Amino acid sequence: LLFFSIGSLVMGTFFKKKDKQILQLEKLRKITKMNSTSFMILREILDSQDEDALIYDVNTNQILLANKKACQTLGFTTNEIVNSHLDIIISKNFNPIVFNVAKDKTSEELRQFVTKCGYSFIAGTKNKKISIQNKKYQLISFRNLPKLAEISATDKNDDTGYIKFTERLFEISHQIT
Repeated sequence: LLFFSIGSLVMGTFFKKKDKQILQLEKLRKITKMNSTSFMILREILDSQDEDALIYDVNTNQILLANKKACQTLGFTTNEIVNSHLDIIISKNFNPIVFNVAKDKTSEELRQFVTKCGYSFIAGTKNKKISIQNKKYQLISFRNLPKLAEISATDKNDDTGYIKFTERLFEISHQIT
């Protein structure tokens, strides 16, 4: 009987957390005014990202979704960043430097991001265009430069198709001068 009571308590807590998550997702979907299918597809894409990531509407530059890592890095809560304009986190003073554009609608860039408290940082981004039901979205996943340098230093596989970080910086200096 005691085991059943503890099990019921644990399961009840589990379901309450799940119900709360579902309600939060539904609230986000309503805020962004997306239909359920588009929202769930974009949510799955965002959840599959290991890096800081967000998704925005290409036509309006409205941020629709952001993962927890991106919110923490940028200093926003999910409620603060969702439905905001992309300009609150992407600097207008720094034109992105594009490194790689692939046939599958992905690109790699260096961009300047701005946090909620006003600090800025440069990050390497991977951008992927997504079309769902005749609407265009873009996924931006990003890592700041120290993290990119750390990854580049451990990258021993030259045939992956990626340009090493030091080569990218050399490329930037040529583009700037």
